[in-house]
Amino acid sequence: MTSWSTSFDSISLTAPVMEQARWAPSGCNYQPWEAHILTGDPLKALTDRLVASDQDDPPEYDFSAPSKIERYDFRLKAFAASMYGSVNIDKDD
Repeated sequence: MTSWSTSFDSISLTAPVMEQARWAPSGCNYQPWEAHILTGDPLKALTDRLVASDQDDPPEYDFSAPSKIERYDFRLKAFAASMYGSVNIDKDD
């Protein structure tokens, strides 16, 4: 998406988009996703704020974030062990 769109006639049009989005991968497999759907004045206020703001430099997202929360760190390490194990790569390689 390269620009904001306010062409939705009904909030129900967003349901299929949200269903697909919930299956999308996240950075470093860091879940859960949280989404908010805005319309009307709240959407306009957010759009105005984002358009007027500078881009973060460096970017706000911290790719080491999963390791800072124990349950996400465990999930990430278990997933990595499973993936590497499936191709016979030892953890110490």
